[in-house]
Amino acid sequence: MSEKTKAKILRIDWVDSCASNGWSTREAATEIDMTQYSVGFLITENAKSITISSCVQSNKNGQCRAPLTIPKSAIIKKVKIGDL
Repeated sequence: MSEKTKAKILRIDWVDSCASNGWSTREAATEIDMTQYSVGFLITENAKSITISSCVQSNKNGQCRAPLTIPKSAIIKKVKIGDL
């Protein structure tokens, strides 16, 4: 991988929305753990969001596969795992 496509690897803990199918009790509806744990290569970060991807290409085009954009307002914790 060239210096131009060097990428940070992150773990992001974040809160996602959640819905269920059908009827449920009020207790069951409020006991849902909405915390998500995502690991990926940092693609971009700005004031509003962070985008990570599970795969990046090593060529100069630097393409990524299945990018996931997470709003910063939903992020609980961000941990740098390493560099590639």
